[in-house]
Amino acid sequence: MHGISINTLRRQFKPELQSAKVSRKPFDPTDSERKIVTTLAANELRYRDTAAMVRDGISILTLTKHLKPKLQRGIKVFSRNSRPLATSLNEVTLFKAA
Repeated sequence: MHGISINTLRRQFKPELQSAKVSRKPFDPTDSERKIVTTLAANELRYRDTAAMVRDGISILTLTKHLKPKLQRGIKVFSRNSRPLATSLNEVTLFKAA
């Protein structure tokens, strides 16, 4: 069977293949998102649930990579006060809307 090798295709169409790569914008959390994460961490919400509340949902890896200090701060606030900052998710929703 005769045909064109994959290496030949790569050489011939290299510019088209390189321009087809689309990357995402880097994640840059806003102040309100930082406040949401701190509040949710203080309420002892799981990372998975916290990540779902930021924007339209981010991965747990993105959450821990960009907002780990806020997660740790929320946990410290909770342990120091021994009560959550927000009494319900309604308050978090208000933060998210702002």
